[in-house]
Parts: sequence; C-alpha cells; structure tokens
Amino acid sequence: VSHDVTAQVQAEEHLRQLNAELEQRVAARTAELQAVNHALESFVYAVSHDLKAPLRGVDGYSRLLAHDHQAQLNDEGRWFVAQIRTGVHRMEQLIDDLLTYSRMERRHLELRPLRLAEQVAEALAFVQPTLALQRTELSTRCDNAEVRADATGLAMVLRNLLGNAIKFSAQASAPRIEVGCQQRDSVALLWVRDNG
Repeated sequence: VSHDVTAQVQAEEHLRQLNAELEQRVAARTAELQAVNHALESFVYAVSHDLKAPLRGVDGYSRLLAHDHQAQLNDEGRWFVAQIRTGVHRMEQLIDDLLTYSRMERRHLELRPLRLAEQVAEALAFVQPTLALQRTELSTRCDNAEVRADATGLAMVLRNLLGNAIKFSAQASAPRIEVGCQQRDSVALLWVRDNG
C-alpha cells in the first residue's frame, strides 16, 4: 500500500513559509513601533526640557517678588503672586505627567488599594485655582469607594477629566462641575459631569 503525501508535504511547507513571513512581519512592525515610541519619548523629553527652562525663570522671579517685595504688595498683588506660584506648580506637574505618560508603556504599574475620595480630593486641589477663577460651582459626592489601581495613572486620568470639564463648562453662564464616586458591590464608579 502506498500513499502519495506530496500534497500534504507541500501544504506543510507552504504553512511553514507563511508562518515565517508572519513572524518577520510581526518583528518588523514591533521594531517600527519601538522606534516610533523611542522617537516620541525623545521628543517629549526635549519639549519638556524646553518648557521647564522658562518656567524656572517665572518660578524664580515670582518667588523673589513674593519674598523681597511682600511689604510693597497689597492683598490683591499678593493674591496674584500666589496664583502665579500655583500656576507654575501646576505646569510643572503637567510636564512631569507628560513625561510619565510617554514612558507609560515601559513603566510597571504599581497596583495598590486606593480610596477614590482621596484621589478625587488631590485632583481637585490641583485645579482649585482655576475653579475659583472661573467661579465654577463644584459639588462632590464620594463614599468610601476603594479600587486597586496605579496611583499615578489614576491621578493623570482624573486631572484630564477635570481639565476637560473646566474647559467645556467655562462657556456656561454659571459653570457647574460634579465629581462623584460610589461603590456598588465589587465595582467602583467614578464620574465627572459638567454643564458645558
């Protein structure tokens, strides 16, 4: 008894060639993505470095103004200097967040239990000067919701959501933002709503 296995051998060889081509394509795409990610990280690093240089100047001069000319400034002037200092701190945080975000793919996530109310409070403290400036009505409703998450990533998401809410509600006659968090069984809900 004999069986002609030529077709089977040819099919197996064709399959091996297809697999080899697919592996080559995947390797090429992976290399391309790594090169793009590296270029993006280099770009973000350069931009952040270029942004921090003038920011250091604003920081230094505002610190000198607050320290050396405190007596000559009235309450409104001191408030303006405080707002400049707060803005400088916020800008530094945003630049650092940009750097962190560009490295996120290589960064190991540090998952740990976090209370959402505390995370929301920190994010709100970050945007509080802008909320006050725009006379935005803010309401918060957070229970004891807890999540297992990366603190840096969650902080970036919250600041981004709040930034969007501030931007879009700014055109409303009476800007309003609501931030809340709630635990439902094994799920934690977090929301940011605005009237923009």
